[in-house]
Amino acid sequence: IIIIIIIIIIIIIIIIIIIIVVVVVIIITIIIIIIIIIIIIIIIIITIIIIIIIVIIIIIIIIIIIIIIIVIIIIAIIIIIVVVDVAADIIIIIIIIIIIIIIIIIDMKGDCFLEQLHNLEVNTWKTLTASYMFHINSSPDKSYAEQNGGR
Repeated sequence: IIIIIIIIIIIIIIIIIIIIVVVVVIIITIIIIIIIIIIIIIIIIITIIIIIIIVIIIIIIIIIIIIIIIVIIIIAIIIIIVVVDVAADIIIIIIIIIIIIIIIIIDMKGDCFLEQLHNLEVNTWKTLTASYMFHINSSPDKSYAEQNGGR
């Protein structure tokens, strides 16, 4: 009877040990599964964060490239405007210099272009004055005799 009781106690102890081992193995398996799930979630979150950072960096690079292109276009437009303006000024200066040289050459030939220009101005002024005086003299307020010098 004592042997049977000892065998039953040993069997109960073995069953308890097996139950404890199974429970411990199940708990360890659950912990390992939870750790693997947490690691997978962390890897997914890190991947999403890396993708978001890469997208943000690409967007920032695209914005910087667009800003650089706009600045280059604005600088090119300013340079073109300045060059065209300077070229126009240079052309005007060259034309003025050519006109002055022509006037000097004509004046040196003895034609006295400047004097002729002055005479033209004086003659134009005299013509305008005479025209104005004729207009005053032919106003309807004066009699025929006054308009024709008293004749």
